[in-house]
Amino acid sequence: MLKHKRDATYTAMTERLRRNRDGRLTAEQWLSITVEPLITVLVLLTPILIVMILRLGAFTRLLPLLLVLVAFGTLAMLLLRARRYARLPMQTGILYASEQPILRRLLTNTAVFYDGAGGVYRFSQWLAPRIPILPNQGYRVYYLKDSDRKVLCSVILEDDPEAAHFAPSHTFQHRVRRPAAQAT
Repeated sequence: MLKHKRDATYTAMTERLRRNRDGRLTAEQWLSITVEPLITVLVLLTPILIVMILRLGAFTRLLPLLLVLVAFGTLAMLLLRARRYARLPMQTGILYASEQPILRRLLTNTAVFYDGAGGVYRFSQWLAPRIPILPNQGYRVYYLKDSDRKVLCSVILEDDPEAAHFAPSHTFQHRVRRPAAQAT
């Protein structure tokens, strides 16, 4: 019997796999990927707003306008990110985990996989629960390919008895072909 933490991780991963096999993101994945830069922006803007309020008394009248502008800018950024990721087709493949030194894995938090042809796939962002990755084992990986990085959405060991249930569906194949057909 699986431990509670492993059982919860497995349940969360199967939910993501069911959704990703159709070429779609779960609501949790969608929120995570679109809200990611918002935290950095708010952390950077908070000290600036505090300094402006405390030091510049003349800006107290403009404070409501500044807050509205910050809220509008944040909303615009979220909508642009949501639109960008809505247009990215989900990718999938059987990838093999590479052997990484423990120190590099801890410091960079990057998972490195390779395909059968020797291509290297580096995933610096995970939208899936962390599972133990065994070196040189095959994994069914669903990911998004952004312009400058790859985002891992879900992963399952290829030898897992449930892996056949999470192969790409017909809907996935249709969604992958659709952007290529629209581009021509």
